[in-house]
Amino acid sequence: LPQLKNLIEKYLPIKSRSAIVEATVDGDKLLIAGAVQKTLSFREEVYLTIFDQQGNMVDDEIFYDDASGHYNIVLSKPTNPGLYVAQIEYHEIKVTDIFQIR
Repeated sequence: LPQLKNLIEKYLPIKSRSAIVEATVDGDKLLIAGAVQKTLSFREEVYLTIFDQQGNMVDDEIFYDDASGHYNIVLSKPTNPGLYVAQIEYHEIKVTDIFQIR
């Protein structure tokens, strides 16, 4: 049962009431959009990590949100077909979204 739980958690997106992320593939670009909930209005660092379906890190980026907590970045998409996970970290918050390259 613990092994099944680990597999389920590995392949389910992590959600939060304090942050959201959406990963979308558009042609040869990967669009990452979302927002983080803030109490102060100023730009902060947000960390993005892309993992392949084996859990290997494919890309690691640091970017800034806007003063209201919204972000929208465009990256080159991974080249190999398969499932990928986009993980955003903001302070102690982690959220993920799954996207597919065909």
